[in-house]
Amino acid sequence: MLRLSFLFGIFLCFFSITATCSQVDYIVIPFQTKGKTIVIQGSVNGRVGNLILDTGIPKMVLNATYAESASLFSNKEFGGVQSIDGTVHNGGISLISLAIQEFSAKIGADVLDLKPIERQKGINILGIVGLNLFRKYEFEIDFFSKEIRLYRLDKKGVRRMLQPQALPSQTLSLRYEGDLPCITANLNGKSLQLGLDTGAEINLLSAKLFEESSDQFKNVQTKILMDLTGKRSAAFSAQTDGLQIGVIDMPVVNALFVPLNTHYGGIGGKNIDGLLGYEFFQHFRTAINFKKRQVYLWDARAIENEQMLLITLGQKNLNRVGAKKT
Repeated sequence: MLRLSFLFGIFLCFFSITATCSQVDYIVIPFQTKGKTIVIQGSVNGRVGNLILDTGIPKMVLNATYAESASLFSNKEFGGVQSIDGTVHNGGISLISLAIQEFSAKIGADVLDLKPIERQKGINILGIVGLNLFRKYEFEIDFFSKEIRLYRLDKKGVRRMLQPQALPSQTLSLRYEGDLPCITANLNGKSLQLGLDTGAEINLLSAKLFEESSDQFKNVQTKILMDLTGKRSAAFSAQTDGLQIGVIDMPVVNALFVPLNTHYGGIGGKNIDGLLGYEFFQHFRTAINFKKRQVYLWDARAIENEQMLLITLGQKNLNRVGAKKT
């Protein structure tokens, strides 16, 4: 049985970029989900609309519908945007003014026709926002409260504004393959290098893993993927058990098994074993500290402890105020 699955967090942009960013220490950005896609509100050149958050790309893609021809210039030298099969899409670059809550930047954005995504999601999309825009911050995405939080960092990688918060359930080392942030995971005793990609609606694993141990996976199906350009391809889908992130045992999740060729994600011959997408992030509050090169995970239990801590601190503050009035 063929099922449609939408997956776009497998592209990287390669042009040089100069950004002038805001200097706010703490920014909260509410988000909603459309299917398994993270959507935030923002503006491009003053036009307000929907933006997709995709940590699998480094910078930004602008919907060609909203590109101004006067500010569009050729991108042939840098390769534009690349699909999972290595196909390059050159739509040029547009210089834009981006604003998301108190965050603002003047940047260059790759231009691409995003109509296939708009049709699939049923919403208008200004563009897709990548992770590198937030390099001066600790980037936190919290699926429990449906918020993205940006904490500006000092030179040592410490948050300039400290908030009461429980200790993370797990701290992981962050590494890069090209511009893709990666962590180490374990699947049934096998060490894997996995990219962090909010743009992937389902976890991706190398087809080689399926070929080597297909008996470990259950409920195998065939699904159809659609990329940014509307191109479709088939892949096996299966339930994956035994995935460990540090000391955290992940619940059974679905994964797609695709060939990770040398073009994958624009990272040349460097090796990764897959991507952790929406089905991973929905179980955690996840923070990426670029300067310390660390990833922090809070699971549901840690969030419960934090809420109890905040209630306790709030009650203590009320007691202090009451004592002063007395």
